[in-house]
Amino acid sequence: MATFKATIKKEKMRADKTWLVLIRFSHSGESRYIPTTMYVTKKDLTASWKIKNTEILDRCDYLIQEYKKKMYKLNMEINNVGI
Repeated sequence: MATFKATIKKEKMRADKTWLVLIRFSHSGESRYIPTTMYVTKKDLTASWKIKNTEILDRCDYLIQEYKKKMYKLNMEINNVGI
């Protein structure tokens, strides 16, 4: 089953000390990252580098729901999706 999760890559800090928020798409042990237009600062992250800003998480949840709807509209069998 495919999964989606909002994340960052901690090694990819920008010069302005922000990180791009990515949506991780995982299936069958493989992951791909979908970039968003959102950025977070260190105060938006937990000590374990997870996003804690609820506004960002809510926006990401909305994006994830939209991605899922698009997959369902295309009648894709998620278990047969190769990434």
